[in-house]
Amino acid sequence: MAKGTTMTWFTAEFLTVITVHLLAVISPGPDFAYVVKQSVNLGRKHAITASIGIACGILVHVTYSLIGVGVIVATTPTLLIGLKLMAAGDFLYIAWHGLRAMPQR
Repeated sequence: MAKGTTMTWFTAEFLTVITVHLLAVISPGPDFAYVVKQSVNLGRKHAITASIGIACGILVHVTYSLIGVGVIVATTPTLLIGLKLMAAGDFLYIAWHGLRAMPQR
């Protein structure tokens, strides 16, 4: 396979991934509803803070998607264990706060 063909294929795949992520980010969804809720209930400052948090989360997901987290995890098994432990900790954190939450009236 010629070098130009490989780069063309890679470029096409890369642009496809970027386009899909861009469309996913700009379409309204749960994050949009959450920001609107924060804005209406708590004001502009909280809505901006929520928007920044969502943007940071999207940045993390897009970055590891573009880098190819599968390749990184395949080459370093300890990273996979670390990611699993971080995910488990996150789920435990969410579960703990969900169980401790007071019901809204």
